[in-house]
Formats: sequence, structure tokens, C-alpha cells
Amino acid sequence: GNIAVTSFAAGIAASGSGSAVGGSSSVEVIFMDTHAFIDDNATIIAGQNVKVEATDKLEVFSAAGGLAVSGGGSGVGIGLDVGVIDRSTTAWVGEGADVTATAGNLTINADSADDITSIAATFGVGGSSVAVAASIAVQVVLTETRAYTEDTPIAGGAGGTLTAGGNVSVTSNGDLDALMIAGSVGVGSSAGIGVASTVLFHRDFVEAHVGDRSVVTSGGVTGVEVSAKSTEE
Repeated sequence: GNIAVTSFAAGIAASGSGSAVGGSSSVEVIFMDTHAFIDDNATIIAGQNVKVEATDKLEVFSAAGGLAVSGGGSGVGIGLDVGVIDRSTTAWVGEGADVTATAGNLTINADSADDITSIAATFGVGGSSVAVAASIAVQVVLTETRAYTEDTPIAGGAGGTLTAGGNVSVTSNGDLDALMIAGSVGVGSSAGIGVASTVLFHRDFVEAHVGDRSVVTSGGVTGVEVSAKSTEE
């Protein structure tokens, strides 16, 4: 599935002679699961192709800004943008399942893409005193993308089979594209302080495998492909 999230927060404060404080925060917490599977001990026979595929895309645009202007006192602007994303994209064939594509290809594929833009900006002006501006952008992204056949324990009987007249592929792809911007401007007659920080934590687990005791047979030109790829920009 595809999900698009847009979040924007802004705070503005002004004072003619006293202090002014303007701040805003934007916080997103997203849990996302996409799964496609053939269950344990199932039997699937198709004359053409068989595809077990889980795909999703997440797009997030979030921004937070603060503006504080004081003609005679201090001006303080604060902007905080925080995102937490935890998601899983998996495609699998259960243990002991027999899947046959008689005259076609057999595909197990998991594909996930994240496009994240995070912006925090503040502006503080103190006419006769101190001006402080602080911006912080933090994104925590935990992603799992897996394509596989399940292991079959020795005590569990015969392992599963993947049989195709064409090619067999077990593939997974995870991609993250992140843009993070933080900026602060502090202007004061006695002191101006601007602080900006961006933090990105990305833990990515991308896996493709054929489980224990599984039997894979391909009659295609390419044969059997098992591959996992993770990219980050």
C-alpha cells in the first residue's frame, strides 16, 4: 500500500516591550505492516505465473517553525520536528507448502520505499536584549523488508517445494530517501544565539533466503535468483 503524510506546525509571538516566545512542534508516529504469503502446507498449482508480492511506499513531509519578535525584551523562537517510523514489508511461503508454476515464473518479492522530508526553522529577534533561536529535526526509521520460504524442521516432515517451468526468484529491496533541514537565526542588540541540529537514525533489515529443507526447481533461462538490496540516499 501507499501512504502519504503531511504535517506542519508554526508558532508566532510578538511583543512591543516585553519578551516574546514563539515555538511549535510536529510529531508523527507511524506503524505500517504489509504482508503477502502462502500459508503452511498449502498446495498451489498454476499453468502460468505465480507471484507472492508485498510492496509499499511511505511519503512523509513534516515541518515545524517558530517566530518571536520583541521590540524591547528578549525574543525566543523554538522549532521541533520529530518522526518515528516502524514498518515491516514481508512476502513468504510457509513451511511444507508446495507451489508450482507449470509453464511460467515463480516470484516471491518484497519491496519497500520511504521518502522522508523533515524541516525545522526558527527566527528570534530581541530589540534591546538577547535573541535565541533553536531548531531540531529528528527522524527514527526502523524498517524490515523480507522475502523468503520458511524453514522446515526435521521433525516437521518434508520441506516445501518451489517448482517453475520458467524462472524462480526470491528478492527483497528496501530504499530510503531522506532530506533533513534545520536552520535558526537569532538577532539581538546584546546577543544573538542560533542553534540548529538534524538527527537521522535508520536501522534497516533487508533479507532474501530459501529456508532449510526447501527444494527449488527451475526450468527457466535465468534459473534461480535469491537477492536482497538496501539503498539509502
